[in-house]
Amino acid sequence: MKNTLIFLFLPTLLFAQEFEFQQEFDTIPVEIDGWQPFCPWAGGMTESHPAIVDIDTDGDLDFLVGEYFGKIKFFENCGTVYDPAYSLVATIFDYIEVDARNKLCFRDLDDDGDLDLVLSDDWPYVLFFRNTGTPEYPSFTLEIDPLVPAPPWCRGPELIDIDEDGDYDLLAGESNLFGVPQIYLYMNTGTPQDPDYRLYTDDLVPGTLNFEDVVPNLSMADIDDDGDEDLFISTSRDNFHFFENVSQPPNVIQFVHIDTAWQNVNDPPYGDHMYSCFYDIDADLDLDLFISNDAYYWETWEKNLVFYRNTGTPQNAVMVREIEDVFPELMIWYPSAYLIDIDQDNDGDLFLGDGWGGLRFFRNVTGQNEVGPKRPDTPFPKLDFSIGPNPANPVTWISFTLPSPQEATLAVYNILGAKVTTLTSGIQPPGTHTHIWDAAEYSSGVYIIRLEAVEFQTADRVVVVK
Repeated sequence: MKNTLIFLFLPTLLFAQEFEFQQEFDTIPVEIDGWQPFCPWAGGMTESHPAIVDIDTDGDLDFLVGEYFGKIKFFENCGTVYDPAYSLVATIFDYIEVDARNKLCFRDLDDDGDLDLVLSDDWPYVLFFRNTGTPEYPSFTLEIDPLVPAPPWCRGPELIDIDEDGDYDLLAGESNLFGVPQIYLYMNTGTPQDPDYRLYTDDLVPGTLNFEDVVPNLSMADIDDDGDEDLFISTSRDNFHFFENVSQPPNVIQFVHIDTAWQNVNDPPYGDHMYSCFYDIDADLDLDLFISNDAYYWETWEKNLVFYRNTGTPQNAVMVREIEDVFPELMIWYPSAYLIDIDQDNDGDLFLGDGWGGLRFFRNVTGQNEVGPKRPDTPFPKLDFSIGPNPANPVTWISFTLPSPQEATLAVYNILGAKVTTLTSGIQPPGTHTHIWDAAEYSSGVYIIRLEAVEFQTADRVVVVK
């Protein structure tokens, strides 16, 4: 009987599930200096890169954001594991400020039971901030400057135990505007308690990158389920390189270049500086892929985030481009995806960093099994809420549809949450409504246009460019 049950349940376990994301602007509260922004997940910091870890070891996930101008914002989870609520903590990370584009990496680098911080910036440094506090009350001190003599414009260091000796080694991609970029590997020749990084090679993948691959972005994933992390490199010229980890640690460290355009991910090309994120979103035990199109602001905004489903096996990936634009109605520049089960309901929720500023939160509502704020059992009325042109220079039109007569307010807010103008307010008849916002008297930047009605509310951003 036991064997029969296993036989019956195993296909169900391996069956790829569908998934559905719902953007939520305010269901996870955020508090900043005692003030709660009405729309915390719709804007804020330029070129935001999220990191989600339990920094205070209280059993829930906290939220940290690195941004273009070199600052780090720490939002502590003051709620619960299942119903998070975030508050900006202005004491731990305020003094940590680097030059630009810091992408955060948290690891216990000295094996003392708390999380330390490693980050990079637009100068040739990889910085190590040791957690000199406790797991419950972290305090960070710049311990080594730099941690390694990194190449210029090091983008997003990766820390993994590549030689399987119990400590973290470091990989860094060199952004090189004037030559061929390289991938650097630094081996930790110290101990888990006292790291000592030495250059192992400044050309980990020789002969594979070229002059046009200006900005290599690294991601690690065990795509063949053999117990080690393989290397993926996306570049500023549409390439998506796959390097299989064939190392025989500790003596042989080797990545074999398998493909320049792995699984045809770059066909058609999606733009520059692709960020990739591997996650088993359909719960079939293999890794799927979300990859971004980081088009510049003068280029097309189509296909901001592309989804590839792994229709193969954990050992033999077969990527199929299933969704060419996960959020076709949204304008997201420079998206940086991070997937984690933030509400502990056994599915992956999505956080997106945005080059125009801030973070967007998309709850995974697959099967209506989400914990915390839920969607109603009946679908929302069809709004057809749209803004265009976007960016506005300086005029834009806002359209929406009301299913019935009701009171509705359409207003514009700045990025701090202050209302700058009301476009319409009061009882509105059913049907389609169009309003013009002339932003000539306002400064360039990001604004939020919010529609509030009796039955629903929605918001989206518009960029004013002059």
